[in-house]
Amino acid sequence: MKIVKVQEKMKRLGTFFALVLAAKAFAVNLTDFEVLSLSGDRTQVVLTFDGAAPEPVGYSIEDPARISLDFVGASSQLDSKYIQIGSGNTRNAAVLDTGDRVRIVFSLSQLVSYASEVNGNVLSVFIGDGVQSLVSDKPKGPAVTQPAPATAAAPAPKAIAKASNEVSDVDFRRTEAGAGQVAIQFANSGANASVYEEAGDIVIRVEDFEVPSELRRRLDVIDFATAVHYISVFNEDNDAYIRLDVDGAYDYLAYQSDNSMTVEVNQLTEEEAEARLKEKFPYTGEKLSLNFQDVEVRDVLQIMANYVGFNLVASDSISGSITLRLNNVPWDQALDLVLNTNGLDKRQSGNVLRIAPSAELAEQDKLALEARDQAEKLAALRTEYVQINYAKAEDIATIINSADRTTATTTELNQLGQTTVETTGNGFLSSRGSIVVDSRTNTLVITDTATNLEGIRKAIAIFDVPVRQVLIEARIVSARTSIDEGLGVQWGGQIYEDVGSGNFHASGSLDQNANTVDDDGETIDFDDMLAVGLPLDSNTGSFAIGFTQGLFDIELEISALESTGQAEVISQPKVITQDGQQASIFSGQNVAILGELVEAGLKLDVTPQITPDDRVVLNLTVNQDSVSTTSSSGLTAIDTNTVTTQVLVENGATLVLGGVYRVETSWTEDKTPFFGDLPVIGNLFKRETSSDEKSELLIFITPTLIEEDMLFN
Repeated sequence: MKIVKVQEKMKRLGTFFALVLAAKAFAVNLTDFEVLSLSGDRTQVVLTFDGAAPEPVGYSIEDPARISLDFVGASSQLDSKYIQIGSGNTRNAAVLDTGDRVRIVFSLSQLVSYASEVNGNVLSVFIGDGVQSLVSDKPKGPAVTQPAPATAAAPAPKAIAKASNEVSDVDFRRTEAGAGQVAIQFANSGANASVYEEAGDIVIRVEDFEVPSELRRRLDVIDFATAVHYISVFNEDNDAYIRLDVDGAYDYLAYQSDNSMTVEVNQLTEEEAEARLKEKFPYTGEKLSLNFQDVEVRDVLQIMANYVGFNLVASDSISGSITLRLNNVPWDQALDLVLNTNGLDKRQSGNVLRIAPSAELAEQDKLALEARDQAEKLAALRTEYVQINYAKAEDIATIINSADRTTATTTELNQLGQTTVETTGNGFLSSRGSIVVDSRTNTLVITDTATNLEGIRKAIAIFDVPVRQVLIEARIVSARTSIDEGLGVQWGGQIYEDVGSGNFHASGSLDQNANTVDDDGETIDFDDMLAVGLPLDSNTGSFAIGFTQGLFDIELEISALESTGQAEVISQPKVITQDGQQASIFSGQNVAILGELVEAGLKLDVTPQITPDDRVVLNLTVNQDSVSTTSSSGLTAIDTNTVTTQVLVENGATLVLGGVYRVETSWTEDKTPFFGDLPVIGNLFKRETSSDEKSELLIFITPTLIEEDMLFN
């Protein structure tokens, strides 16, 4: 019989989770949550889905101020369930995935109106006064309904017409974070549910509600590997109960909205459990049991002192009797209960505990303070010379004397580099104390009572310590890639002809040097007489051909260039600076503009701030300045590019700035008029060159904390 029940239970659970998974397979998913701040303390929340955005069903609550939106048929794929907003009246949002819907609850500082607008797969929620004007009046498109699969159709839900107060469903799931989540659905929104802990379990009680017979069960959810092992759903005394059997230390969060309630249980580690226990119960004394009927308070205090073994001094003003019954409670908690019940208080000095009426102890404390002040006014003054090692003496003097009420006056000691700082009784100094700062030796001359001097020495030991330093290593890389292409041509020829008793030479040879012989036998040179001379300027490869026919000699040379190049300039400056102090790195030149020298180049300003967990906050300013000349006036100008940012970097990690390309492309054509424009043949009368250059600037910054032993070694 027991086996049959287990099989029936597993069959029911299997069918239930199969239906849940089938429904989720066709759900639209919430993929992004973005917050925009608008004017007038208004907020826009942009929700992005991976399909058509569903129309929200929402309502608002005045106390506490909440706006709740339900997206039926949707599920959440957001990494976080709780999102801090802090814009306008909106403080935060909770994104809850109940399986068949996504509920987003906005927490507000005060209740304001809201409006929503659907645009494709994006839904915008506007929160604040007057947000209705931000929503367009265009008609919204028809709702998109995902068809349910024919093979896994869920049974038709029960009619909503039932007005009885019933629990309609109890579901359990494991979240991505490993928490156990119990989702409870009610037949109506009038459920008054309370959550409390009892005997290590979590109990949800719903007053005047009933659990139908098909839901009265005990679910075994151990296989989900959460803190929740069993869920019991039952009726008792006209109330509905859901009891969660939890194993180990845990923490839970419960929230109710409309006709649904969610309880999320998280498993705690040993450290977290111990910390929570100390927060809830600060008493750690040995446990005892007391049972007295109308016993004198003084006798109860004496019994407790004898039991625990502490020294007790009770005031003669303590009177009255007390009746108490305490079973297995810490003695320090029992003592506080007795004292609070009878208007008493305690003071501890070493291993002696003094107990008296609260008013009496308060009066004694007041008299002690007055006596201390009077003794300080009458105490003898002493003078001490304190050498400051790492900080500036002026800064230490300001801290000790609390600068908000300190007046600094210069005296005749200024000629020796000294300053007298007078006090008005605030800070570490008394009203009779004073400080003299010797800036030459970085020494403080302090005059005050012996008690105050002791406190000042302790303060100086805390403040006068070496400031931690950071090594800033910057690697600046300028990478350039260039491609040059060119095509040139030059050609010419020679003509030889006898003219009468002499001869005729016309030359344009490629060697650019033709000659002939006159009638007297002298050689005559003709330089640079090419018909077309458009070669490339640089050393290039060339191809030459020649043709000779009778008296004609024609030569042609075609030169071409295709070159690629890569250049990389790397500089690696390093600088050490103190925590909170700016370090600057500059690489460039000083340019005279209108009689003033202006820096042009790469400048990097870094201000590090060391965090308590040994990480570094870098405040960075990068300036890339270059010299340019305006074409209209011819004056020299500076082109400036600036980047300012703040970033948190791990010790020894590398931050990359840059990745900005600069592309320069040029194309030039030289040709002979008219002939160079002829089709095909015109190529013999022109020269073409093109270049394409890309440059990129990258800055790698690596902060490294310098420990004291590293510095001295």
